[in-house]
Amino acid sequence: MSVYQYGKFLLFGDSITQYSSKQIIEPDNGRIQFSIAAALTNDYQRKLEVITRGFDGYNSEQALHILPEILKYEHDTKPVEEQIKIAWIFFGTNDSSVGGNHVQHVPIDRYAENMETMIKMLQSRGIKVIAIKPGTHDETLADEAKQRERAKRSNQLQKQYGDVLGEVCGKLEVPSVDLYDLFINSGLSSADLLSDGIHFTGTAYQLMYNELMKVISAYYPALHPDNIPLKLPPWREATLDKLKAYRSN
Repeated sequence: MSVYQYGKFLLFGDSITQYSSKQIIEPDNGRIQFSIAAALTNDYQRKLEVITRGFDGYNSEQALHILPEILKYEHDTKPVEEQIKIAWIFFGTNDSSVGGNHVQHVPIDRYAENMETMIKMLQSRGIKVIAIKPGTHDETLADEAKQRERAKRSNQLQKQYGDVLGEVCGKLEVPSVDLYDLFINSGLSSADLLSDGIHFTGTAYQLMYNELMKVISAYYPALHPDNIPLKLPPWREATLDKLKAYRSN
């Protein structure tokens, strides 16, 4: 194994994963909102490579078709040292939508089957999995145009899909991050957590990040960033002779 080879942390999901690297500047104070993907990349710097594979608008049915290809190129064809070690899987927000002009809806039983299949796909490769349950929803935060365009969503539906995912996780012995309960019990308003009733503010991503790190620490402690050694020695110890020793033969 070379110190120049990195294992991977895969972030796989829909738009909430796709936007997890987004740098949003708050207009009232100029501050940049918290970015969970950026925070993870910082935590795992010189430890694991964080790769974001988020797909705006996708549901679990679509995800089921693309995950094998992602695994092919990011895991199966790589040497062991460069394979995916840990992954989050985060679908359900779009699956739980109904009505409207959208084709995003996936019946709840089919959603459960899809998530079970994908989790098993990851587990069969030795990848440590964390399932992310859908968060809350507030349709009043969407502007009028978006309300007309969107499929029907609700807190109740998102909780139902999160609950069924929890059952899948219990069956497969996979930990989860319960965003619905986390948001409901945070004491924060929907406007604090959701930018448009669906997508997350930096505050919501920070809550998610804090809970995610707790789950990693509890279930996969060897993959917590605090427990992974840095690649290459600290700069004060990085003599040229020592660095030469890390060259590939």
